[in-house]
Amino acid sequence: TDPITYLWSKDGAPISTATWTSYYKSYMTTADSGQYTLTATNYGGTATFTVTVTVNAAVAPTISGLSAKQTINYGDYLDLYPSVSGTRPFTYQWSKDGTPISGATSSELYKSSTTTADSGQYTVTVTNIAGSATFTVTVTVKPAVAPTISNLPATATLNYGDTLSFYPSVSGTSPMTIQWFLNGVAIANATSQYFYKYNCTPSDSGSYTVTATNIAGSATSSTTIVTVNAAIAPTITQQPVNVTVAKSYSTSLSVVASGSPTLLYQWYKNSQPITYATSSYYQIGSVTLADAGIYRVTIT
Repeated sequence: TDPITYLWSKDGAPISTATWTSYYKSYMTTADSGQYTLTATNYGGTATFTVTVTVNAAVAPTISGLSAKQTINYGDYLDLYPSVSGTRPFTYQWSKDGTPISGATSSELYKSSTTTADSGQYTVTVTNIAGSATFTVTVTVKPAVAPTISNLPATATLNYGDTLSFYPSVSGTSPMTIQWFLNGVAIANATSQYFYKYNCTPSDSGSYTVTATNIAGSATSSTTIVTVNAAIAPTITQQPVNVTVAKSYSTSLSVVASGSPTLLYQWYKNSQPITYATSSYYQIGSVTLADAGIYRVTIT
């Protein structure tokens, strides 16, 4: 029957602030082991209930999940992230060659864009209330490798209006800067590994090279001699032929021509351009008397 008063005690000693049905304590230690008793009292009497609490001793850290040796390429990132077991909380300190790394006090050690100066012995020390543990990783950063360029043709011949494209293989340590050249002159904005030039004209003919540069040096490709043929005026090799067709049937007109760059077609009926009739053939479906006339095609 209400009202009821509550009081928790530990090993017979009242806990002055523990006067509710539940009792909470954070960050338990072995000193908190013991007999916890709840006493509930009202006008009718008193009842008690005792719980035996055992807090296990703290466990010193152990470190796993790291390889004793790591080899990475120049410019790659270094990421050391051990698995740690034991009683929390942990504190961390990373060292390189025996010297603590300023600010390296988290569970992970990360460094981007490594150089050979980052090679060495990396040690993590993990500490908790029960002790500490260390683990050392030998990191080797390979020296930077100068660029090499291959897979470019010696010559290339294109028709007027074609696309010129190069896909060289470039190896070496990143990052690299790329520059393409035509007849020894740098091509504006041509600074990617792959090169494209659309709608080529004879003025695009010449000697093409590419240079790749990184921290270790530079390399220039072999030369590709490019020839862009002059435009060729259209030549009709097969003219359209006269057709006679019955009403409601379909018919088509066609022409065969050659030339470069890409040929453009326009069909006409009685000297008037036909909308959308811009290919080498023109088809009429379900012919009517209104379709009779003189048809021709111009090619440019």
